Amino acid sequence: MIGLRDILDLRKTFASQSEIRQAVADKYVARRENFADAGLLLIFTASQQRTWLVATQGALYLVTDRLKEDAPKALWRLDRADVMRGNSLDLPIRVDPNTERTGKVTIGGKGERVFSKDLFTDVPIDQRIQTFVEKAFGDVR
Repeated sequence: MIGLRDILDLRKTFASQSEIRQAVADKYVARRENFADAGLLLIFTASQQRTWLVATQGALYLVTDRLKEDAPKALWRLDRADVMRGNSLDLPIRVDPNTERTGKVTIGGKGERVFSKDLFTDVPIDQRIQTFVEKAFGDVR
């Protein structure tokens, strides 16, 4: 039996980590960054969508991977120069409640995004993002 998903030709699996990196590289090709070694942090997962942060030495990116879309989409970029004060990271991160299973996070003044609380049971999301970005940027105190 042919299902609606087959008729609409929707993807059946989420993108691989290399495909997430490639989505950023394709959108920001002029940036000439090394996306092959970019760090990835999954912040949201549901049956039809995943949301990733991608960090290089030069920027932080947000990518959504929705099964109803042809490919992952890079939605925004925060340049390193915009969030560094000398050798210190100055990245505002606001965390707000949402539901029992999700919260909302705003990174660097970009739009609010939903995150999965179960991905951040050991370390709060704001601390995890801070550490993730510091590691990617390097030479950060």
